[in-house]
Amino acid sequence: MLTFDPENRMTAYGSVMTAGYNGDGLRAWKQTSSGRTYFLYDGVVPVVELDAAGLIISTNTFGAAGLISRRSDGRSAFYTFDSEGNVSQRLDDRGDALSTHLFNAHGEVLGDSLNDPFGYKGQFGYYSDNETGLQLLTHRYYDPSRGRFLTRDPISYGGGINLYSYVANNAINSIDPFGLTRLKFYISTGTLVVITNEGYRYYIRATSGKGDATNDPRRTRGSIHRIDTGGSVLH
Repeated sequence: MLTFDPENRMTAYGSVMTAGYNGDGLRAWKQTSSGRTYFLYDGVVPVVELDAAGLIISTNTFGAAGLISRRSDGRSAFYTFDSEGNVSQRLDDRGDALSTHLFNAHGEVLGDSLNDPFGYKGQFGYYSDNETGLQLLTHRYYDPSRGRFLTRDPISYGGGINLYSYVANNAINSIDPFGLTRLKFYISTGTLVVITNEGYRYYIRATSGKGDATNDPRRTRGSIHRIDTGGSVLH
């Protein structure tokens, strides 16, 4: 049984998980059989996780092109992604593969299970609650087994006739990291290109910092350019 608050945010998934939210509508904590986890954000990106005593248990690092690494239990994992932004491999700090993963178009795990919260579309910050099988896309929960959101589109029919649709069923070419709007994307020669519904294009390219090893994902910075529908650089 699912429970929601007056603002249509899920507060309980049966007896498996409960959750609370901050004033920005972001999930502030979740409670499972493993205990309570608190989340701290950089904007809307979850970067630090704390236990009930306020001790840091995990940190997540993001760069210009998305997720880079996660440190938990004193160990770091670095990520490589497939063409759709799904986690393909988790690597240790020596570059050795810790695990290899595969997902179908809507996010169901194929093959070995994944205990890490970042898997399907992990490059874009999709956060998986392994206790429930759901994914938190910032403002709405998504069920990969059904390929749809649990709650109605907050802009109602402005987002289409199906109020629970996920990226208009075009999961190969689209993402919705905020649970609010579908974004088209593609990757070209190392550049992540995101296209908004208004037609703006964001070109996001990770580049090596001066003196850094170009093959070390921990030492990358990025440049972001916004291009209008006529091709002019806005910033």
